[in-house]
Amino acid sequence: MQAWRRKTAAELHVTREARATKGALGFDVARYMKLEKVKAMPTFHERERHLAFWVEKLGATRQRTDIDKNDIEDVYLRLTTEPRSATDPRPYAVSTANNMLRALSNVWRRLDPNGSSNPVREVEELDEPKGDPQGRAIPYQTFVAILAAMEDRGRAEKKGDTRPEVSKTKIRLRCMGYSQICEGQLMRVEPEHLNLEAGTLWLTERFKGSGADPVLTPLTRPAIEAFRDFDRHNLYGPFSGSSVWKSFNTAAERAGFPPVRVHDLRHTFAAALGEASKDDRAAQFALQHGNIETTARYTQSSVDPRVRDAFTKLDAYMETVGLPIGTTDAEPSGTLLDFSAPKKSRPSSRSRQKKGRNVKTSP
Repeated sequence: MQAWRRKTAAELHVTREARATKGALGFDVARYMKLEKVKAMPTFHERERHLAFWVEKLGATRQRTDIDKNDIEDVYLRLTTEPRSATDPRPYAVSTANNMLRALSNVWRRLDPNGSSNPVREVEELDEPKGDPQGRAIPYQTFVAILAAMEDRGRAEKKGDTRPEVSKTKIRLRCMGYSQICEGQLMRVEPEHLNLEAGTLWLTERFKGSGADPVLTPLTRPAIEAFRDFDRHNLYGPFSGSSVWKSFNTAAERAGFPPVRVHDLRHTFAAALGEASKDDRAAQFALQHGNIETTARYTQSSVDPRVRDAFTKLDAYMETVGLPIGTTDAEPSGTLLDFSAPKKSRPSSRSRQKKGRNVKTSP
């Protein structure tokens, strides 16, 4: 009882300086970074850097209740146009600026009760440039080649220790590559979440973006074998994400491939699922996407089944009219229908006369 009284008195004792900083942005950001759900995020260090930027720009001692939409928007809109620092003249990419804005919004969302005002949400995000929807995905052949370049045995934890018979990193990469699970979720997998006989996995909630509820998902056959090894060697619990990333990229370099992010394996699975299923809603549920538009980024570049069927019929039609399809000995120079930029045709003499360009052209 005496120990409890001393501990409680110490917690209740707040100095004048602490009272002055309580509720300030710097104080609340430090409190936010100590939350267990935040510390469990794979992007913890990145979020720490992003929030340190906002504390510097908005002021560490400034009360969070005094910060409004205009203050945040003024800093946010300059991220993509002004230099990052005195030593780095590059501006931030739009995607990075949006991630930084979401990180700040998460401080309000986690620390304040539901329904409280969040000025960060009032700032409209910039539109990110639309690139290849599957740009971050890698072919499964590449993933298999990188795995083959990795050693089967693990590394010794300490100098002089015997090397493990299996590579824990390789097993974890197989689990992530052959399923939709990300690093943070793999760290939270418990034995009761796996049902290898039924081929299912209970996916815990996702914290990225707007978050997603837990779901029960089936596993592919390669994923079942990977999780069987995962369970056999008792790989449950946290692990070093940077160590996995380094091992994966060392193997990629050894196999002759450029660096690959470990999280890109999720994009690989998503692109393959979208191509195979042609069902956005099923893919959305499996990938735990809060918005169907996120799922569409992986499925919209898949060929529509009706278009594919039409081209199959076109091939059959071309054979009936006697086109020499596949009968020449020469190497094909491209696809049957070339969608590259068309060559500029030479204008006719009549059109040149009309335009006053009656100039001789080489035959």
